[in-house]
Amino acid sequence: MNIQFSTIVDNFTPGDGAGIYANLPNTIVQVTNSIVAGNLSGRVRNEITGDVVASYSLIGDGPDDADIARITEDSQFSGTLIFNTDPMIGGLADSGGNSRTHALLSGSPLIDAGNENAAPREDSLPVPQSDQRGTGFARISGSGLDIGAFELQVAPPAPAPAPAPAPAGGGGALAPWILLLLARLVWSRQRKISHGQRFQ
Repeated sequence: MNIQFSTIVDNFTPGDGAGIYANLPNTIVQVTNSIVAGNLSGRVRNEITGDVVASYSLIGDGPDDADIARITEDSQFSGTLIFNTDPMIGGLADSGGNSRTHALLSGSPLIDAGNENAAPREDSLPVPQSDQRGTGFARISGSGLDIGAFELQVAPPAPAPAPAPAPAGGGGALAPWILLLLARLVWSRQRKISHGQRFQ
């Protein structure tokens, strides 16, 4: 089984493996860019039962997690594994799109923590164009891929302001109306001087 770009949280079972049960012979579950947290077996947190190969994923959501699992990191792909850490996700809610999702909250350790190039098996899926919500919600937004089924949408940076236009006339030249005003002032002054001299 190959689990990618998934959020498996808040499930309950009276038996083992509330999140993932992989206890069948010759069965190894590969988990990549996914969340498995907050799942209960009875009153005990039990995320995974069985063998998994995990990378770029969060397993368990707190120090009291009692995972029944053997989790190994396959040498074919390396990456971050986050254990027993609060994923900082919201409850299942309408965040837009085709289905309800667990949105990542500001400051979540899952933001930009995934790896778009982590492909554990030949049948691994390529990174989809959108997250679980569908068209209009980019699968990669910001500086990298988020872990889980939800991608926090980051607005693109605002464009730089346009440079201020150059003053009219350019090159320090005076505008024509200023030249006309100066010419009239000079002409008026000369006329007064000539008029005064005439009556001396």
